[in-house]
Amino acid sequence: WFAIVYTVFTIIPNREWRYVTVLFPVLAISAASVIVLCFDRFQKTWQTATNHLNKKRLAKLGALALIALTVTGVSFSCADAYYWVKMDHTQVPMDQAVAYVEQNLGNQSLMVACPVNQFNKQMVTFYLNIETVHQNNVSQYPEQAVDAYSPHFNISEFIRLCEENSTKYVLLYEYAEAPTYYNSEVTEQQIYDIIMASGRFDLEAIVGTQPRRIFILALR
Repeated sequence: WFAIVYTVFTIIPNREWRYVTVLFPVLAISAASVIVLCFDRFQKTWQTATNHLNKKRLAKLGALALIALTVTGVSFSCADAYYWVKMDHTQVPMDQAVAYVEQNLGNQSLMVACPVNQFNKQMVTFYLNIETVHQNNVSQYPEQAVDAYSPHFNISEFIRLCEENSTKYVLLYEYAEAPTYYNSEVTEQQIYDIIMASGRFDLEAIVGTQPRRIFILALR
């Protein structure tokens, strides 16, 4: 379990820590097994070593050290998880963006420009289906996430897809997680400038706070 996942996701070039979250269960099971095994051996040692006082004391000290290590590790893990979830989490204003576009969307569709791990068409679809009973089509360009694959953004192709899909709004995430998209020199600001320079889009609204805003662009 561990070897296969670790090997595969270490070899691929666009690896991210989230790809190996499936290792957490096997690591937890392994750690628990080691702790129980060590404690059982210490316990047997101090129970059977009736004629070896020093050996019995060492076994008890080892068991106490193991317990202290386990308690410390669990405490540190809880504190780290609390800080990560409550203090260091990323707040993407996706619900605000979807609530805004849903008001005037009608039967038209949405386009997600430059999707990333935290902002893509699947997530927008999820929020959209909560906000409205209409099954609006949501697409994205490029098709692959730009934080995991080198982006290829062609404005002519982008406009063509928007027209073919009857796109009403384009959503562009500010993407503050990195200065540029994966394995490139392209930034969100450059993509925004390219889209606006085409003369086919108007900036209708901005939701969220810098540096994690969502730009809502309307197709003319």
